[in-house]
Amino acid sequence: GVHPRSRAGGRREGNGGRARPRPNHAKSTWGQDGFEFLDEYLDTLALNYGAGLRLSDFASDPEGARETINEWVGEQTEDRIPELIPAGLINQFTRLVLANAIYFNASWAVPFLEESTREGTFDLLDGSEVAVSMMGGEGPATGYALVDGVEVVEIPYAGGDVSFVVLVPPAGQFSSFESSLDANLVDELVAELKSGKINLRMPRFGFESDLDLVAPLQALGMISAFDPLQADFTGINSDADLYVSSVVHSSFVSIDESGTEAAAATAAIIGDVSAGQSVTVDRPFVFLIRDIPTNTTLFLGRVVDPSN
Repeated sequence: GVHPRSRAGGRREGNGGRARPRPNHAKSTWGQDGFEFLDEYLDTLALNYGAGLRLSDFASDPEGARETINEWVGEQTEDRIPELIPAGLINQFTRLVLANAIYFNASWAVPFLEESTREGTFDLLDGSEVAVSMMGGEGPATGYALVDGVEVVEIPYAGGDVSFVVLVPPAGQFSSFESSLDANLVDELVAELKSGKINLRMPRFGFESDLDLVAPLQALGMISAFDPLQADFTGINSDADLYVSSVVHSSFVSIDESGTEAAAATAAIIGDVSAGQSVTVDRPFVFLIRDIPTNTTLFLGRVVDPSN
C-alpha cells in the first residue's frame, strides 16, 4: 500500500561502512490548537510518515505560525530555503499545514579540478549565447550514452550509490525532448549508459525556484481537493469542511567542482565508450540525481541558462 512504501522510503540503510550520500528528508504537520483531528489520521501520520502533529495558533497568530514553520524548514535545509511559506498564505482560517523538506549535499567521487575551469559559452533557447564557467576533466564522469541524439552523462558521488545524470538533447530540440520526458524515458536513457573515461566540460550552476503547484496539480486531475464544495477530507476531520487552499514548492540546487548541494519509445545502438570520449554541455539540458541501488530519482531539474 501507499503508506508502508512511504515509510520504507524514508529509511536510511547502511553500506558496509562506506560514506553514502543520502538526502535529509524531513516531514512535519502543523495543526490548529483545539481543532479536532481524528485519531486514525494522527496514527497514520505517526506510523507511516514519522510526522507527529505540532500544534499552532493560526486563528489568532497566523504570522507567528508562518514564521515558526519557515524556521523549521530553514533548519532542515541548512537555511537554503528560509521562507517556504510566503507572507499572507496562512490566515485565521488555516487549520492544517503539511511541510516537507529535502536537503542533499554530496561530493563527487572524483572532483573537478578548479584550475581546469575555463570561461566558455552556453547556447540559450532563443539562439543567443551567454558566458559561463565551464568545469572540465576526465575523472568525474564515468558513464556515457548517445540515444537518438540525446547525450547521457553520469557523474557518481562519493560512495558510489548516488549519481548525477545529465540529459543533453540535440541543439534546437530541448522543448520537444522536455515535453516527451517521463519516468519510462528516463529509465531507458539511463539503462544505456556504458562505463568509460569521459572528457567532460559542464557549466557550474546554481538556482532557486519558488512554485505554486495548484494549477499543475489541477491539470493532472487533482480537482476536488481544491474545491471547498467538493473536497472530502473526512479522514482528517469529520465535519467535512476542509479543503486544500494552496500548495507551494521551493528548491535550491548548486553544482560546482566539489559536488552538489540541493535542497523529479526510444531505439539505440550503443557500444562501449572509447577512451577519451569528449562531451561539452553547452546547451539546455535536464539533470537528475538518482539513487542507483533502487533506481529512484531523488531530484529532477532543467538548466536553460546557467549564467542566471
